[in-house]
Parts: sequence; C-alpha cells; structure tokens
Amino acid sequence: EHSYYHDYGPARGEFVDNFFEVVDWNEPAARYEQAVQLFE
Repeated sequence: EHSYYHDYGPARGEFVDNFFEVVDWNEPAARYEQAVQLFE
C-alpha cells in the first residue's frame, strides 16, 4: 500500500525523519524566496 512500508514497516516516523534529512533545503528555500518576491 505504501512504498515506505517495505523498508520501515509501521515505523512511519523514522521514514519521515530520514526523508527530511535527505532533502536539500537550500533549493526549496531559494524557490520560496523567489515566490515571495513576486508578491512584494
């Protein structure tokens, strides 16, 4: 049913924690700043 279940079983929190560790947060932050500037 869910793709994480094969690796993590019912440990959804561990999956979410690991997901947030691998995201390059500089890119979404830059895109957010660009979007904010469109409305200023």
